[in-house]
Amino acid sequence: METGDHSKNGATPKGQTIGKILNNDKMKTYVILSLMILFFSNEILAQKVKDDDISFKYKRLPSNPINKIYTSYKGEVILSYEADDKNKMAEYDRKKAESDQQFKESKKIADEKYDKEKKEYKEKSFKEKIVDKALGDNDKPNKESVEKEGIKKPFIHKIFDKDFLATTYIKLTGYEKSNNSNLIVTFVAHGVEWLEPKINESYTNSSTGQPKKQYSEEIKYRSPVSVKVVSADGKTILDETVEKTNEYRSWSSNKYDSNEQLQANSDPEKVIPGLEQKILEDNLKIANEYLNEKCGSSIMQRKTILFNVESKKLDYSDYQQAYISAMEGYTLLIDNPSEAAKKLQSSITIWENAMKESNPKDKKARVNEEITIATVFNLAEAYMWTNDFTKAKLIFAKSSTLDLSRKENKRIDELKLMIDELKLRYEANQNM
Repeated sequence: METGDHSKNGATPKGQTIGKILNNDKMKTYVILSLMILFFSNEILAQKVKDDDISFKYKRLPSNPINKIYTSYKGEVILSYEADDKNKMAEYDRKKAESDQQFKESKKIADEKYDKEKKEYKEKSFKEKIVDKALGDNDKPNKESVEKEGIKKPFIHKIFDKDFLATTYIKLTGYEKSNNSNLIVTFVAHGVEWLEPKINESYTNSSTGQPKKQYSEEIKYRSPVSVKVVSADGKTILDETVEKTNEYRSWSSNKYDSNEQLQANSDPEKVIPGLEQKILEDNLKIANEYLNEKCGSSIMQRKTILFNVESKKLDYSDYQQAYISAMEGYTLLIDNPSEAAKKLQSSITIWENAMKESNPKDKKARVNEEITIATVFNLAEAYMWTNDFTKAKLIFAKSSTLDLSRKENKRIDELKLMIDELKLRYEANQNM
């Protein structure tokens, strides 16, 4: 029987092993208890910021307003190409008539010459004809061919019902339409036009597996529309070609095995008429949107975020009250603007008072960094809709020292742009 120190053989005494196990269990228990205490203490003190997506409607003021003495308008559409196309057709008809007359006269001369030569030939004796043939002078008359000059017909735009277009597409929001109004809104359609077609070549596998060249054509075309608004005293309020209607669209042909087939099936003057009406109707809609952006009061949809704060321990009833009041205010912007302003001002007062408690460096503070950032966004949005644009911009100065995410910085930039736009529109309408 072996005796002695087991540690010499690398073995651990039994009592020491049990002690280590007990110590490890105690350590595990201590760590678990510490984590549980930390978790529950944080759970008790944690403030939860809720970011709710909200949507509401608002009235966008015109950026180029019309004097308030006008309450109605008369709409009209002008096809600027009409007179030019009439001149082109008149010139075509003139040239065609001249060509027809020239052909008629040339044919008459040729017919008369042929009849004369035929008569002279018939009057020759048989002997004379034999002699002429032997001498190689076969003067048997042939009728001269007369070709008519080809006159290419010019491309002529479609003529649309202008009254129908005006009734359908000109709608100035906030004003009544009246044929007796002294305020004239005119849409000028300049007609479809296109660039030189571009021929594209591509390859596909033939039935034999060999590459086969194919041809297709791309045509870029557009149909610009201008908007003009003129008041009774002849003052031009708006006169611009709508930039978006100046953009080219693209049409692509089918693919053909030869360039000849392609040309036979993709002549722009045959293709464009099938595209003309659609692009004009689309661009008249765009022109009307532009008209209302400049001179009308449009109802727009705003999607934004409204923040609220909840906690199991700290009191955020003021934030919840401000949240409810703000929601009511945004909902009333269209139907009851004055009441909406009161509701929003109530929320602003609460948030401004909360900002006095702001302590971004203390995570346990009632208004810590996360809640400060949420309050800044709430205030900027509310200031904007109560026309306090200076405060809306200044509130972002308080965020310069905060640890903002890339998403939050992007949202600040977007808000600044909207604040600037609404400020310009608001100021433009103050003296109208």
